[in-house]
Amino acid sequence: MSVTLRRGRRKVPAQAPHLADFKKNARKTAERLGPYAESARDTAAERLVEARKWAAPRLEDAAQAVQETVAPRVSSALAATAQRVEPVQKEAKKRGRAVAKALKGQQRKRRRWPIALLFFVLGGVIGAAVATARSSATPLPPSGLDESVDGNGPTDSEASVNGRFAAS
Repeated sequence: MSVTLRRGRRKVPAQAPHLADFKKNARKTAERLGPYAESARDTAAERLVEARKWAAPRLEDAAQAVQETVAPRVSSALAATAQRVEPVQKEAKKRGRAVAKALKGQQRKRRRWPIALLFFVLGGVIGAAVATARSSATPLPPSGLDESVDGNGPTDSEASVNGRFAAS
């Protein structure tokens, strides 16, 4: 008689006396542990039913919460991302066409220095206008140290070095 191993699917010859002892011991163990296995199976089935009863309402609540709170946020985020990606795709197409034209030699070079020169000259003209306006502005009237409001006050000659007038 031979015993087939599952892994390698090869047949190994078995010794007849050892196989009989093995079968005898397996039957005894099965008879002894059988009631425990049945009890464990029944207990596991009961606990599985209890777990399903406990989990079902919680899963429904979670599904509803996801549907009401998370799904709209995810949806709006996806829509916003799609709007952001769309202009990038248009720009990529435009640049891709420009590269293809450049490789074929069909595209003109764009020179940007005339625009920069225009802004540089415009800035210089504005700066010169501001400088001219400041230099030709009328001077401010004197500060009033020469005479007081009524004309009888002290003059500059009466003022001391630090700008204060001496007591009379």
